[in-house]
Amino acid sequence: MRQSCLADVAECDLYIGILGGRYGYIQPGETDSITELEYNQASNKGIPRLIFIKELGAITLPNSDAYTHENEPERINQFRQRVAGGSAGATRPDSFS
Repeated sequence: MRQSCLADVAECDLYIGILGGRYGYIQPGETDSITELEYNQASNKGIPRLIFIKELGAITLPNSDAYTHENEPERINQFRQRVAGGSAGATRPDSFS
């Protein structure tokens, strides 16, 4: 699955991501979610990234790692902060105004 997802991203002209309250699936043997791996692949390939980050107040509890316990909530929080902070050069929608 990992290689297929990363190959798909490498073929893209634009990477669009939507981040909510769940970090996503981590394949056995991996340390990062497929979503974060895809984001990193786009970054490494120089593919422009357009990332939408759902406001925390708009995320219902059942749609969060705090509720599902699928991953530690800190994982999605750190990823959201990294993307929102622009430390990886992501394009944020508010930069278009």
